[in-house]
Amino acid sequence: RNFLKYSTAFLVLTLSFIVKGQQDTSLILKTIEVVEYSIKEKTVGKENVTWTVDSLLEAGVQNVSELLEKEAGVFIKSYGLGSLATSSIRGASASQTLVLWNGMPIQNPMLGLLDLSLLPIHAIEEVSLQKGGKSALWGSGAIGGVLGLNSQPQFEKRLSVWGQISNGSFNRSDQAISLRVGDETFQSQTKFSNSQSKNDFYYEVPGDQPDRKQINAALSQQNFLQDIFWNPSPKIKLAAHFWRQKSTREVPPTNVQLWSDAFQEDKHTRAIFKGKFIHAQSITEAQVGYAKEYINYYSATPFTEFESQFSNLNASLGHQRQFGESLTWYLGSTYQYTQTISDGYLDDEPDENRFSFLSSLQIQKEKWALQLSGEQGFADSNRFPIVPAVGISMSPNNWLGVNMNISKNYRHPTLNDRYWRPGGNIDLQAESGWSQEVEITSRLQSGTADFDISVGGFNRNIDNWILWTRLDGAFYFIPINLKKVWSRGLESRLAGRFPIGEFNLGFNIGYDHIRSTYQFDLGSPRIEKGDQLAYTPRHQAFFKIHLKWKGIGFQYRHHYISSTLGINDEVPAYQLADIGLQYKYEKESHKANLFFNINNIWNKNYVVIERRPMPGVNFELGIAVNFIKQISSKESD
Repeated sequence: RNFLKYSTAFLVLTLSFIVKGQQDTSLILKTIEVVEYSIKEKTVGKENVTWTVDSLLEAGVQNVSELLEKEAGVFIKSYGLGSLATSSIRGASASQTLVLWNGMPIQNPMLGLLDLSLLPIHAIEEVSLQKGGKSALWGSGAIGGVLGLNSQPQFEKRLSVWGQISNGSFNRSDQAISLRVGDETFQSQTKFSNSQSKNDFYYEVPGDQPDRKQINAALSQQNFLQDIFWNPSPKIKLAAHFWRQKSTREVPPTNVQLWSDAFQEDKHTRAIFKGKFIHAQSITEAQVGYAKEYINYYSATPFTEFESQFSNLNASLGHQRQFGESLTWYLGSTYQYTQTISDGYLDDEPDENRFSFLSSLQIQKEKWALQLSGEQGFADSNRFPIVPAVGISMSPNNWLGVNMNISKNYRHPTLNDRYWRPGGNIDLQAESGWSQEVEITSRLQSGTADFDISVGGFNRNIDNWILWTRLDGAFYFIPINLKKVWSRGLESRLAGRFPIGEFNLGFNIGYDHIRSTYQFDLGSPRIEKGDQLAYTPRHQAFFKIHLKWKGIGFQYRHHYISSTLGINDEVPAYQLADIGLQYKYEKESHKANLFFNINNIWNKNYVVIERRPMPGVNFELGIAVNFIKQISSKESD
């Protein structure tokens, strides 16, 4: 009853604020320019890293996991080529990174995570990464960071057809096509892609044994996407997004196994309808989303079959209002309903209702900015503590910037954490704790060259960390709450650009030092205070150099990952290098991009997850073409 009372009160407050904002248009001068972006997405005190269409194409990667690993220096926990890949941001677990597709969370609510290898780059126009806790704005799960995947319109009178074909090592073949048509008020984009790969590479095995060929590792994936953008008036912006994905992949044996016949089938359906309504000094946004996922895992030897599926309804309502030129206030609410069916829940079919209500106040001045945020979350009859956040940005001059952020964050246990049988624990506590971060940025220029420098530090303490483990004498894994995990570290980045005649030379260098440790002693499982978390490297470094001359581009990437502690063995440190060549041809009516990438050029033998082999040197060759036809006024009529 209390939950219903609080929910109703917050919803009434949200709606009344929106109605008031629509009526009191005379309070603010009409000449004030309304900020059309949501302050949820562009927060004060944090630096966003964003990749647009052109930068995604130049990166030469196939999916989001490769992008984060090669371009952002994020540690990716990969189980092998074509297999599961998840992120670990600043020592956080995979389920502590929130993934949004056009503003809608798309993690599996049963697992709490998302396989980033199943997100193809050509399905997205923009990728954004924001490290650090954001629970005060996005709710449960946003402890390590927020990853955004967005579709972007191009409101022009034209018809364009884009296509890409590529082939690579291990019988890899990819095809993608996109059709975009529209004018200044309406845009439609349809995409289809197909990917096939056997992933039958050779790898070294321990001891004096000959190299072994990876078996049962094939991947097949198809994607269909439809985006529609319609602006019936300058004050109304509507959009609809649909994504249908099917992935079938075999599950290969480890390097200490000789056989596997397991496979897994994933089917995803996602749909979003959203509207933005711009008033004299305010913006109202409404969004409704639906997601359905089906997973089937099967193995004949030994016989194992698991089927699970969920349906997820998401809805959000937000209102952002400006007061003068420097003050912006956001008030919003979200609702999520999840329904599940799984063999792992035995006779139970748990469902879940989640509500959250948030408010954020942003002050923008010439040399500084301040943002105060707070969120109140509910899950069924449980009310979470209010989570606040404070962000500060300062720019004392045009070459120096300082960002600071303090926030409280939390993650509610997943459905598997609570209801999986055997092992689930209905009494698990939510992960929660405080994080602090500071970053100093600088942009320097010397002649035609310019440099971007950033140095930052972070500190995060999380209580009731959830860990799946097997206790002494048990035959299955169970989730337990660990008392405290302390994550802290330093991050540094340096980027430079040097125009030399017709040549453009640039480089990116980065180094991260991360300590993520248990702050207690435990007998089962065996944990000592100060131990680093499994699969969390202390040191990460990368270097990238790129050279462009007319339409030709060359890039070399090199990154280093220090040794990590696995479940059974230590995972040795490794270094990898990639090179890429591109040739761009551009005319008014058509464009072409020819690319050739070589990965792991030094043919290093390595693993990211113990006993899961990774491929040696491999290549990819492909071409992308884009035909554009401008539509005249007569043709559009």
